[in-house]
Amino acid sequence: MLLLLAGPLEASRPYEETERPPRRIRLLRPAKDGPEEQLAHAQALRDGGRLWRAQRQFRALTRYWPNTPEAALAQLGYARTQAERSRATRAFEAYENLLETYAGLFPHTQVLDQMYELAETVMERRRGRFLFFPGFHAPERALPLFERIARHGPRWERTPAAKLHIARIQEEAGKWDDAVLAYDRLEARHPGTPEAKEAAFGKGRALYQLAQRYPRDVDGIETAAYTLAFFVQHHPDSPDADTAVEYVRTLQERLAELAYEKARYYDRIAREPVAAIITYERFLERFPDTPWSDKARTRLEKLQRKAGAEAPNV
Repeated sequence: MLLLLAGPLEASRPYEETERPPRRIRLLRPAKDGPEEQLAHAQALRDGGRLWRAQRQFRALTRYWPNTPEAALAQLGYARTQAERSRATRAFEAYENLLETYAGLFPHTQVLDQMYELAETVMERRRGRFLFFPGFHAPERALPLFERIARHGPRWERTPAAKLHIARIQEEAGKWDDAVLAYDRLEARHPGTPEAKEAAFGKGRALYQLAQRYPRDVDGIETAAYTLAFFVQHHPDSPDADTAVEYVRTLQERLAELAYEKARYYDRIAREPVAAIITYERFLERFPDTPWSDKARTRLEKLQRKAGAEAPNV
């Protein structure tokens, strides 16, 4: 009975807006007694180049006085200090926290600009440098950062560029299926942009790589060839048009080879002359001028003569 009464009693209570309670950590205590003095102290530390201490004092302010105007400025100062310490990922997270916790107190696009620059820094940075070893390039570390930028700014002017980075990173990592999907979404959701034009070719290029990985997948090869031909048709002046034409030529040759192999199978292995005649005819109709076309014509004529000779007289 008590459990049954608990619901209505709780629902009847009036709504009261409550502020976020401060998260006070003993090892992270503010140096001053109030938020204004604490903010001035942290900024003075940062201006004096004492970045490690400055970041701690900025954080102390946001923990002890989270609902004050100074807390928003402290979060901004903390993000900038992390960036100055070359901690790009932590700075990115601090700016993202600024967007989520103090929404409306700062220009949204300016914060996104800072996040975008940090994501590019992570993408271009080399990891594992040691002595004469130059390190290795790991752009996939920036992938979740660009994805979060696109989520926070779906209509932001630089979002198409962020999505293009997402698709390219996936393509460079050999994740062709994911790259095709990312390029396709960019092209569909941001039509008319320069990034959409690049995405159109990028999608065809990723499909081409998939076709190279699965060289006997006729559907995959045809999809790649159609996508690249469509790109050339709609963007003939693109600097990538010549490359796309070459890709289409390569894919068409592969399709011709597979079609010829199919006819040869019915002819030489399965020994089904009727099926072989049909497949040779279809091959020549679709691919009249290939390295295999003359052989196909010669063999087709022999099969047709033999079929005519074996046909019963009526």
